[in-house]
Amino acid sequence: MSLPETYKKVIIRRFSNNPQEAMEVVETKMHPPRSNEILVKNIYAGVNLTDVPRMLGLANRFQSPPFDAGIEALGEVMQVGSAVQDFNVGDTVVTAFFGNGYREYSLIDERLAAVTKVRTPERLGLVISGAMASIMLTVVAGIDEKTPRRKILVTAGLGDTGHYTVQLAKLMGHYVVTTCADAEEADILKAYGCDRIIIRDTENPKDVIPREYPNGLDLVIESFGGKFFTLGLDNLAPRGQLISAGALTEHTDIDENNTQPIDIYNKLIAKSATIHGFNLVEYAQFIRQHSVQLSNLYTEGKINTLVDGNQFKGIESIPSAVEHMLSWKTRGKVIIEL
Repeated sequence: MSLPETYKKVIIRRFSNNPQEAMEVVETKMHPPRSNEILVKNIYAGVNLTDVPRMLGLANRFQSPPFDAGIEALGEVMQVGSAVQDFNVGDTVVTAFFGNGYREYSLIDERLAAVTKVRTPERLGLVISGAMASIMLTVVAGIDEKTPRRKILVTAGLGDTGHYTVQLAKLMGHYVVTTCADAEEADILKAYGCDRIIIRDTENPKDVIPREYPNGLDLVIESFGGKFFTLGLDNLAPRGQLISAGALTEHTDIDENNTQPIDIYNKLIAKSATIHGFNLVEYAQFIRQHSVQLSNLYTEGKINTLVDGNQFKGIESIPSAVEHMLSWKTRGKVIIEL
């Protein structure tokens, strides 16, 4: 099959909190894979919270526009390098690294790809967001089904990663507290087996959590930032852990940006607690193993995967998809069909 001489990709042209202003679709030249690379035609791309700080210029102060945007994608292998042994032309692969995803074709080091047999939006969410949830729980927090029962707060229970986190934690036998926007979302979380669901329309988590859990929470997995980060930090149990995997409110809520600095170190010292920053790219070596485990759990009907109902098609729709993620109106993984 002949390949085009050029293809389209999305770059960050300028730093901005508006994806329509920050992002631009450009043409780039097609290159063959080097010896350790595979050339992949992307079919689906996933929107990721980690896209946002890079768009704002907060992720790496030494990086200046223009640079490639996106992280995760599912696609078909079109060519393989001379030294590649684990992949063949025609394989379906899931990939995740900075500068990937928001492009029609990707050249990828074979170590950053995982084979999957299914080409669906749900599979992209399962392999990447599901693996992220599994890695945070087992590798970072160090818990499994043999760990004494922990009280776990997941601030975004229906987020792209959060809905896997609550399901996996329940499968391991732990007690799960989570928050959601309304009663309809609460019904989904009830089906996942969550022990306490705080509906933000009717209850204030800031009041509920210290009242109902006066001894604190053993683990907080947090992706909103701002007041939700403070909520988790303030309600950690002695020697508790907080894993920060995103900061959506920092990028969408003007009031959040005007809050006073949090006295983080004194709060951690007082409880001998721990905070971990989590970026999936830094744990890429675990993705294959955990994605296989997640795929097995999904096939066995032990977990569900949730894809956001809004449809985005074509590379030109990517800024709108990122804008939707920032709207606070998503449920599950936001996917673009390329």
